[in-house]
Amino acid sequence: MTNIKIHQCPSCGGNLTVDNDRQMYHCSFCGSSFDYEYFREEQAHEMGEKYLSRGEYAAAIDLYKFVLDKNPHDFISLRGLMLASARLKEMKELTSKVGTEGFSYDTKQVDFICGSASPDDKEYFDGMSKIYSDIKSVSALVEEQNVLRKEKRRIEDKIHLELKSREECSVKDRYGTGHDPIKAFIAMTAICGFFLLVILVLVIVGLFTEDWVVGIGFMLLLLAVPLTIIDFLIVFPRFKKAREIDARIGKYGIESGKRQRRINELGELIDKESSAIKHACSDLMKKDTKIMNELK
Repeated sequence: MTNIKIHQCPSCGGNLTVDNDRQMYHCSFCGSSFDYEYFREEQAHEMGEKYLSRGEYAAAIDLYKFVLDKNPHDFISLRGLMLASARLKEMKELTSKVGTEGFSYDTKQVDFICGSASPDDKEYFDGMSKIYSDIKSVSALVEEQNVLRKEKRRIEDKIHLELKSREECSVKDRYGTGHDPIKAFIAMTAICGFFLLVILVLVIVGLFTEDWVVGIGFMLLLLAVPLTIIDFLIVFPRFKKAREIDARIGKYGIESGKRQRRINELGELIDKESSAIKHACSDLMKKDTKIMNELK
């Protein structure tokens, strides 16, 4: 019986399920039941590692808890249960989770493990629990940073659309060249104002001098009136719309800048925290390697 594999029925070869209450293995195919004493502890540890390596975390958890019912302080089972709690296949994966989004773990199960550890192993599991907690905190920061990046991209898309709308406000000359509506309105208003001032001066001077001076004033008036009409009926609406667009772009720019500053702040914090966590992971893995070598 010493060669029986965990979770494999010795009678029919089917998969066994664990009944923790009865501390029995049960085969759903042939109905056979087996006491866990049939299975050596070393085999349970080996099979637990296989379950973890295949990502079968539920099966690994069932197996490790089954062993812990017999030996509550079993280090290898507690270690395996700790890895399964965070859906880790092996200890080396711990470092790769630092600074990533979406890290989570079963806090109740981790608390159970830390409470079940022997006094000699408590520091090890408490340290691992602290690393889990720190990685999760950094993961939340990364998630916040990614949300802000998405918001910033959406704002930049709005700015891009506004810039396209502003281009449509351009005032084109007879050659088809577009000009900024704000500058065009200011320039045309200045020209019209200058013409009107000259006309006024000529009319006043003409009243006291020659009539032809007044005639020149009226000729200039004929030129100024169409320019003024074009300025206020065509250029001014574009000028007004461009000003509104510029106001929105400015608002979006401020919002984008706020998010970018927060992204930068989070980036510095994530880098700082991640560096400390990776250092703690390195120390834990050294300790883990030493313990596992001693147990072999």
